[in-house]
Amino acid sequence: MSEQRQHPRMQLHLRAAVFVAGSREPIKGQTVEVSISGAGILTDVALRIGQQYRLILEFFNAATNSKQYLETQIEVVHCSLVGNISQFRCGVKFVQPSADFKTKIGKLIRG
Repeated sequence: MSEQRQHPRMQLHLRAAVFVAGSREPIKGQTVEVSISGAGILTDVALRIGQQYRLILEFFNAATNSKQYLETQIEVVHCSLVGNISQFRCGVKFVQPSADFKTKIGKLIRG
């Protein structure tokens, strides 16, 4: 299997909330790696491959000493059960992320 990612992913653990269209109930998760174009997310529920969802990421901004949130649409590229932790590892790509989203994700990745 060849590498199809356009941008390298960096380890980054952020709280994640994934929403099915029309739902207010989040599927809770956590990123394990993030790039400018996508992420690897662990969830307790399998996300459907090819399905689009709304994603909200939570991170701590040391400059303002507060939690901040980033939101974008995602499309699930793959999702499989990780047996030793009984969670699903889902690879997602960001769908038309805003310039602000890309800038903030870029800063988080670079540390």
